[in-house]
Amino acid sequence: GCRIGSSVKYALFVHEGTGIYGPRGVPIRPRRRKFLRFKPQGSSRFVFAKSVKGMRPNPYLKDALPAAKL
Repeated sequence: GCRIGSSVKYALFVHEGTGIYGPRGVPIRPRRRKFLRFKPQGSSRFVFAKSVKGMRPNPYLKDALPAAKL
């Protein structure tokens, strides 16, 4: 038998997607402030946004299953 999984805490978010692409289907909005603040990968400046769409799912675990059944 084989076992497929991940031990990182954010694996479910990568696999299932977030925001409008995730299970709830709603944009990501700030809870405590007026804006979200983050640094995009490869940038040295902060970006401010009232909401973001989220991340499309990457079902790598589901895709790995057929490869593991070799």
